[in-house]
Amino acid sequence: MLRGQQLDQSDKMDINHLELLIGVLTTLLASSGFWLYVMKRIDSKDLTKKLLMGLAHDRIVYLCLKYIERGEITHDENENLCNYLYEPYKELGGNSATVKLMDEVRKLRICKTDYFIDKSKRRLKNETLEQTL
Repeated sequence: MLRGQQLDQSDKMDINHLELLIGVLTTLLASSGFWLYVMKRIDSKDLTKKLLMGLAHDRIVYLCLKYIERGEITHDENENLCNYLYEPYKELGGNSATVKLMDEVRKLRICKTDYFIDKSKRRLKNETLEQTL
């Protein structure tokens, strides 16, 4: 008998804890402060995404124009632009303004990296010679 009474008391304690937990959860979910916090977190994530999208867009446009003006692109530059900037930008919902630029970049001749190193050295040599004359 004593053992049966102890189970009843522990059952009552479990029920009281459950009622308290339900009351706290209901109050928390119904409070405006909780929903304000949730909405602020969502807005913060949206702003972060907008900022990253803006930075990615700016960088893609800058690089595309640079490569188009130069008339050539290295394999590494092409890979970095496509795989690490443009594709993630496109997957996050980037706009079509970059599509036209990327189409132009894809038409460019792919050259060796050494070519630009040699070309810049030659340009520096020519500028130095012009200054001495």
